[in-house]
Parts: sequence; structure tokens; C-alpha cells
Amino acid sequence: MRRYTSSSAFGVALNKTCYNDTNCTGTPNSSTCVDTDGKNGPDTCVCSTGFSPNAQNTSCIAHGYLNGACASHADCVGSAHAGTCTSGTCECDVGYAVKTGRSTCEIAVGYLEGGCAYNTSCTYTENADMCVDHKCKCNPGYTARAGNTSCVADGALGGVCADHANCTKTAKAGICMCGKCVCNPGYTVNAHETECNAGGVAMASAWIVLLTVMFEIFTTL
Repeated sequence: MRRYTSSSAFGVALNKTCYNDTNCTGTPNSSTCVDTDGKNGPDTCVCSTGFSPNAQNTSCIAHGYLNGACASHADCVGSAHAGTCTSGTCECDVGYAVKTGRSTCEIAVGYLEGGCAYNTSCTYTENADMCVDHKCKCNPGYTARAGNTSCVADGALGGVCADHANCTKTAKAGICMCGKCVCNPGYTVNAHETECNAGGVAMASAWIVLLTVMFEIFTTL
């Protein structure tokens, strides 16, 4: 890297002319002065290692964060709900959008817990067609899953219940534990939490039943 001296170059911003690294202090995480054109003369301030410029070349974003560089979804771990790598850039996940004026992802309009003006605005999450206090909510008889990813029917796997008799809507999920329907002994929930499959951690399911019974006995004392 060529070094120049200059008494006038200081506080230089990203993508602007510089003479050495010490000049590049005008943009956070842009502290490297690099020859970008292969010619003699002043160089250019670029983002530091591990950072990439935004689309406007006005700031440097850490790799793996929202709008930062990535090679795969697995790289996008720096910002909440921004785990999607598209064309080399981390973007908001489906159901989320960039919050206006901020570098974060928020629930998008029309999705469960997203903004709405009318019931007709709530169209993107199944069984969440109710606009209440300007937010989309689950329909009557449904409850939001953890993380507000979907609405599950009361009495179905993962749905609310008061006792075992309520858990009738998902096959092999007839146990009510801590107010939620869970899989029967000898069955485990699938990755999408929509059904109970035979096999797997049967012993764990047995413990669930035992704990449920003990809980019910305790609450009746």
C-alpha cells in the first residue's frame, strides 16, 4: 500500500480520497486507505475487514448483519429476523420488513402481530384475520405459537387446553401439559410442530405424562 502525507486530509468518509489509513476516520468501520484504480496518486477509503459498504456507500455494515455480506443463510446471524441470504446480502426473513429509519427487521404489515388498518389487511398468516388495536391477531379458537410464527387451533398439538379431554384435534397428541397439548407417550413432535410421529424419545414422553399427572395431583390438593 502506498503512503502519502497530507496536512489537509483528515476525517475522510467512505469512498472518498485519502492518503493513508489515518485519514479514514469520517465513517465508522472504514479505516483502510486502498489503491482502487491502480494509478499513482490519492487512494480511497474503504470498509475495514469484516465490513461491507451499504448500497449508497455511506456506511459500513458488519458481515452477517442486516444488509451485510453473506455467502449462505447460515452466515446471517447478527440481526434478529434477518437470517435470509439473498444475492450475497442478509435480508429480513419472510414475514418481516426493514423498520423505517432503522437497521432492524420488524413484523411486516398483514402478518400475525404486524400492523393493520382493517381485518382485510390481515392476509398473510393463516387463521390470523382479526385486526385488533392495529395489529393482526389470531381468530377466535386459535392461539399464537411462540414467536408469533402461526396460529394453532385450541385443542390441537401446541394449542391451549384445560385438560386431556380438550386435546382431540391432532392424532396422538392427547396430553394436556401446562395448558398446551403435547404428544402421547412414545410419540415425538415433527419439525414443523404439526403432528406426532411414532418412535424417538419415548422415555421423554413418558416423563411428560408423569409430570403432568403429578402437576394435576398437586393442583387438586
